[in-house]
Amino acid sequence: MKEWKQAFWLAGIEWKNFVRHAVISYTLYFLYIVIIFAFLPILEGGTTVVGDILFIIFFLLFPVWMKPKETNIQKISGEIWASPSFIMLQQLPIRKNVIVKSRFIFHSFYSFPFQLTLLLCLYILTPEVRNMGFSAYLAFVIIWLAISIYIGFVLPTSDGGDIINWKTLLGSSLFFILLGAAILTLFHAVLDVGFVEWTIRIAQELPLLSAIVSILLAACGFFYWPRSLKKTMEKLDYL
Repeated sequence: MKEWKQAFWLAGIEWKNFVRHAVISYTLYFLYIVIIFAFLPILEGGTTVVGDILFIIFFLLFPVWMKPKETNIQKISGEIWASPSFIMLQQLPIRKNVIVKSRFIFHSFYSFPFQLTLLLCLYILTPEVRNMGFSAYLAFVIIWLAISIYIGFVLPTSDGGDIINWKTLLGSSLFFILLGAAILTLFHAVLDVGFVEWTIRIAQELPLLSAIVSILLAACGFFYWPRSLKKTMEKLDYL
């Protein structure tokens, strides 16, 4: 518990330094959401491939892209890339567990308000979601917030860095492109339903079960990703 208090304090100090940037980013993000939903209704007649891609980008990646430059991974030395602010924290007399926890708290400070705004706008601006009913909509929100943990927490984990060269970059890029293409093909070509639309359906048909499964997956991600980041810290030589 003491480590969590220290981690919240550490993340809070860093958050205060970037709060002005966050307000500007949040305003721009909100405007982008309104524009996207106004001119490209992603749930009209079911989600398209483009609609799925846009929603996932806005939900998982866009908040991270709008984070301050100092917190994003950059070239440190040779082939090692990492977050400069993460490396700076390791120079201070702070326990590794506290640093690791603070990374995920800071990420949540930045991402959760954006993601909740997107889900709220989806409810306000999209009839398909607005007509779900409260319990189904709540399950839908839990499904996506859980996704932001058991998948999205890979992003603060990346603060620890990695050895990146053209081979690893090409390999990882091809992996994620093929994985994304396979998932979209499975839903759109095989199951004949968009991924976002599918999460709406299971939230409507199985609200309690889908919420419980999502919470369990989120718990797995909550315990797995911090351990992965700590292993990275012990493996890499940042000097």
